[in-house]
Amino acid sequence: MSRHHRPAARFAVSLLAATLLLFAGALLPAFAAEPGLIRLDVTIGKSQVLNLQEAFTRVSVTNPAIADVFVVTPNQILVNGKAVGTTSLVAFYPTKTVFFDLVVQSDLALLRERLKQVAPRDDIQIHPAQDAIILDGSVSSERTIAGVVEVASVFAPKGKVVSLLSLTDVKPQQVMLQVHVAEIARAALKELGFSARALGQTFQGAATPGNPFSLMLGAVGPVVANGVFGQSSPDFGLAGSNIFLSSGNRDYAGVVRALADRNVLRTLAKPNLVTQSGKEAKFISGGEFPFPVAQDNNTITIQFKEFGVGLVFLPVVQDGENINLKIRPEVSSLDFSQGLVSAGFNIPVIRKNEAATTINVKDGESFAIAGLINNEVRQAVAKIPILGDIPILGALFRSTRFQNNETELLFLVTAKLVKPDAPGSGVDARRLMDLREDEKKDFTLVPGIPGVGDVVTRPFGQSNLPTR
Repeated sequence: MSRHHRPAARFAVSLLAATLLLFAGALLPAFAAEPGLIRLDVTIGKSQVLNLQEAFTRVSVTNPAIADVFVVTPNQILVNGKAVGTTSLVAFYPTKTVFFDLVVQSDLALLRERLKQVAPRDDIQIHPAQDAIILDGSVSSERTIAGVVEVASVFAPKGKVVSLLSLTDVKPQQVMLQVHVAEIARAALKELGFSARALGQTFQGAATPGNPFSLMLGAVGPVVANGVFGQSSPDFGLAGSNIFLSSGNRDYAGVVRALADRNVLRTLAKPNLVTQSGKEAKFISGGEFPFPVAQDNNTITIQFKEFGVGLVFLPVVQDGENINLKIRPEVSSLDFSQGLVSAGFNIPVIRKNEAATTINVKDGESFAIAGLINNEVRQAVAKIPILGDIPILGALFRSTRFQNNETELLFLVTAKLVKPDAPGSGVDARRLMDLREDEKKDFTLVPGIPGVGDVVTRPFGQSNLPTR
């Protein structure tokens, strides 16, 4: 009997298994669709039509804040991108469910068009990354990088821009600042060129405190308040505040020589500062004053504080010829009359005057700074003879005319682009040692340096530069 029922039992088990598999298959959704419909890219603020091969029963989007969907026909969907991000678009069929990755991203095509306007000759790649934009490639200047990043931040959802941009293989532009520190008679400041009649057609400048200005001459008068200009006279004076003036049309070197010949200008220092575009450079001539500092273990250590004449500048070369220059001059001096005594040390007060401004100049243009010495410093000079030993300031402080408020400290600054020599165009170092026959009697020959030959030593003060 059991033999007769075994085939029937096997059939029943098989039928039950098939039924369970069929039931399970009806419950499992279908995650696959045509390969081209798995990922759907939509630009923010724009719409895209999605055509499906089969009629669906309903559609849904998991995050309505990112995108909206509208049913056009039983097999056609209109998708609107609302915010940058990723969500899921689900299409329900009678026998299956299909999932799509819906990616809403910034308008990269418009961004590429805008970047081509900013940097037409540079190769810039754009990559979307969630809520950020990644920029990659090589550009020609630091200014281009700043402009490209600023434009891309407008298209990024939250202004997030990751810059992987690099400069092309070019040498960074160098800028030289030729500084002329001088004592000048107050009456000669106008004669130096800060007059509408002598400066040219246009100039730039700033008054601190106050705002930067750029004006046509002949239409304004002297500064009457911070950032306010009068109409009474076409002349600008430098006394009474910190003034920055710039003009590319004025030959300051010739004016300085003329004023020096008339004994109304005296040169105190002429340093040159060279730095790369985008890098800060600093010049200070003065000294360091030691002062005691108490420590936790009841000991005293000595620290030093700088004082003197200083100049800090940060140039950025724009378009290969314009120089955006952030400049900060300062003058500091010691005042023992207002100081204090601590642990047997006389600690002076450091009087400090500084100004800061940003100006735009071209290669070879000059500007001037004055008004950094106040009357309190002049009064302190007469009481403290040691101030006469400070470099640069000492020569100024020793001047009787300065103490009588007849002169002023003046910075004349000329900005120049440093153009490196082409390979092989520089002076051969060995030529510096070549001598004419009539010169050989004045020198001592030191033979035996491989690759150079005989080395000559020349009397102090004579140049080694070739004259022929």
